[in-house]
Amino acid sequence: AEVIGKPLPIVPPDRQHEFHLLNDRVWDGEALTNVEVRRRCKDGSLIDISLSAAPLRDASGKIYGVMGVMLDISGRKRMEAALREANSVLRALNESSPLAVTVTDLDGKITMWNPAAERMFGWQAEEVLGQPNPTVPETFQQQRLALRNRVLRGETLIGLEQSRQRKDGTLIDVEVSLAPLYDAARDIHGVISVVADITERKRTEAAEREQRVLAEALRDSAAAMVSTLEPQVVMRRILDNVGRVVPHDSANIMLIEEGEARVVYWRGYTPEAETYLRELRLPLDLPTLRAMIETGRPYLIPDTLADPKWIRMPQNAWVRSYVSAPLQTRAQVIGFLNLNSATLNFYTTDHAERLRAFADQAAIAIENAQLYDESLRYADQLERRVAERTAALQSEQARLRTILDAMGEGLIYEERHRPVFVNQAFVHMSGYSQEELHADTANIYRHLLKPC
Repeated sequence: AEVIGKPLPIVPPDRQHEFHLLNDRVWDGEALTNVEVRRRCKDGSLIDISLSAAPLRDASGKIYGVMGVMLDISGRKRMEAALREANSVLRALNESSPLAVTVTDLDGKITMWNPAAERMFGWQAEEVLGQPNPTVPETFQQQRLALRNRVLRGETLIGLEQSRQRKDGTLIDVEVSLAPLYDAARDIHGVISVVADITERKRTEAAEREQRVLAEALRDSAAAMVSTLEPQVVMRRILDNVGRVVPHDSANIMLIEEGEARVVYWRGYTPEAETYLRELRLPLDLPTLRAMIETGRPYLIPDTLADPKWIRMPQNAWVRSYVSAPLQTRAQVIGFLNLNSATLNFYTTDHAERLRAFADQAAIAIENAQLYDESLRYADQLERRVAERTAALQSEQARLRTILDAMGEGLIYEERHRPVFVNQAFVHMSGYSQEELHADTANIYRHLLKPC
């Protein structure tokens, strides 16, 4: 009753032109299907409508009216708007994410490859879309298939540490999370993969582990080296423990003696080379030794054939990489710890710094052993001198006793009323023996001094 016979009130003022255009099309004989328009409710609110309209004809075919069918699609339009917004957010997240996000279909072909994946692996999206994942090295293909099958059975995998290959062939460490993708029917239609490059983290972790191992090795080595003061034992323990800090094929310890460097202990040499080392004396103006003396820093030769400062001899022809550190105490270099490797470019600055830290502790152990050895030699010399002096005094005493015993006069020497020396003349004079005189001095004195 409110609308019959009246103009259609549901058309908003700003939609009148649209309404008349659509109405004219129907009056011209056109049928409209699912045309989306906006209409107004009685309370003034606007709703989205799916409009279908067709002309009404009489028996002669003349159009005499229009029939319209309207379906409220406001809820669907809200869902579509929300979905568009969600897709927009997901698209922005996908494009701005620092993580590589890829999607593969049931055949393992790539259907999505975000910008982070391009940056991480080096392939552009157009190079990989529709292709198998090129980042999995051949050696990991079986593992990849096993993991993929688990995901296709509905399992979600998080934080798997693996290796992946970049376009240039380099390998990187990654952390991979995998999850199944479902369609509207809750059927799995693909796999999404989120990948984080953890190469730097792994490198840092490895460096931290290496530092812990180094600290433990230095601690244990220091304890072993200072637990004895025997010079030869100290030298042996230095070479026993240096391999825990810096790998090597051979090693030797040089000490500075009388302006030359002499090899005093070694490990890893052939018998012929050992014979050579026993006689080896190096001047301190050699470039490598002089550099360490002047700077107090280690000396590194990654490639002995390419370094003009390396002195080539038949005995060291096999050495391809060399590192040495000065043994110094109280800012004075007392020797050198030398390591050799048969591998080209084996030693690095990191090895040199490790060896420096070890050599600082080794130098303290060597100095302590030298001081101990010197104290033993001094004690031995002192003992010999005391023995010599004692013998001299005993000889003098014997000579004096001989002189006193030869005297005709009786002589007795006492301290605190006890006889210390009695000569033979006194024994004959008194008639008492030496034992009697020492045993009962007081009574004998009284008897000897009693008036006749």
